[in-house]
Amino acid sequence: MGFKINHEINHEFAVRDAVAATRDAAKAVVGASQRLEHAVIAARLAGGVSWTSIAAAAGITWQAALERWERAVSEAEVDHATREAMFKELA
Repeated sequence: MGFKINHEINHEFAVRDAVAATRDAAKAVVGASQRLEHAVIAARLAGGVSWTSIAAAAGITWQAALERWERAVSEAEVDHATREAMFKELA
């Protein structure tokens, strides 16, 4: 009987550890994805880096890069232009 209880307790701890590891891995993926998107936006806005170069760095096709990040880059361009216009008005 004691073995069964110990086995159940060990199983419960293993499940908790697996869930915690899953949560930690998911957070790392989200963080990495955000850093990647920010890097792509910076490459496009600050340096005018081509989609082909970005795709090569990311290990995907240029079409996949365009589909994945074009909207984020466009939104960042609009936000940047809006901020610049506001600063000019304040000057």
